[in-house]
Amino acid sequence: MAANPTIFNTAFNTCLDLPHCRWLKIYGECTSDEPVISVDWRDELLENKETGNIHGGVITTLVDMASACTLAAQFERFESIATLDMRIDYLKQPVPGQAIHARAHCYKTEGQIAYIRSHCYQEDETQPFALGMATFVHRLISLSELQVTVKQLKNERSELKRATINHDAELKRRAYELMPYSKAINLKIGTDSENRRIYCLPFSQDHIGDFIQMALHGGLIGGFLQSCINLHVMEELNLSSPARIIDYSTDYLLSGRPEDSYARCEIIHAGKRISQVTATMWQSRIEKPIAFARAQIQMPVVE
Repeated sequence: MAANPTIFNTAFNTCLDLPHCRWLKIYGECTSDEPVISVDWRDELLENKETGNIHGGVITTLVDMASACTLAAQFERFESIATLDMRIDYLKQPVPGQAIHARAHCYKTEGQIAYIRSHCYQEDETQPFALGMATFVHRLISLSELQVTVKQLKNERSELKRATINHDAELKRRAYELMPYSKAINLKIGTDSENRRIYCLPFSQDHIGDFIQMALHGGLIGGFLQSCINLHVMEELNLSSPARIIDYSTDYLLSGRPEDSYARCEIIHAGKRISQVTATMWQSRIEKPIAFARAQIQMPVVE
């Protein structure tokens, strides 16, 4: 039972009404304090067109939303919520064409920190295809604090500068063909002024995941960085299609503002079976990243 059903219902409906959740067409019912959050299968959300695997960004968003809603059920009064970090273990490939569901459990709260487990499944909840772990920070926020936050954001936006990108049209075309999700979020690929590979996520209203700070959705950030990681591995290791991500984690360092975002990847280890890759995401300056991600990639078997 939710600690305050009115607060819980309001928070739940607000979460599902976020622009990024509306874009994904996420739905659910708050009949439990651990509600199930769902999304129907769509071809534009695929990570790999050849295998029919759903993109990790969809999973990340479901886990984030299920976790936030479950945490909101603990509140006596309205509080702001922010994701500090998240890890997803992809146990197996979900069945193409079937809806995807996520349920979360808040197993520990300590002060303003909450620790939440989640699982993603399809028809049988006892057979999850992905597991999630997330840490959240939450606190009461007053109207005066909200007004100050909005004012600061308006002042900061005018100071941001866009990076210079020499776009690679052919690489983008190939990415859109192999990974429909990258096209759906309008991911751009190119090089910077020093001819280093750079990825860009142009801002869209569909990317908003926080009405209070008008911040980018944490699930979208995860989807963007997983796309960058997979595309980088394909290019650097000369793969014909996106490889399978075994596990993925994100550290959310700063709120993503309603501006264009950029990312750069690095292959830490390129193995015959497993490769490790990192990705850094920033907006105004690369020296001030907003997120850092790590992933383990299963390399395709060479026959």
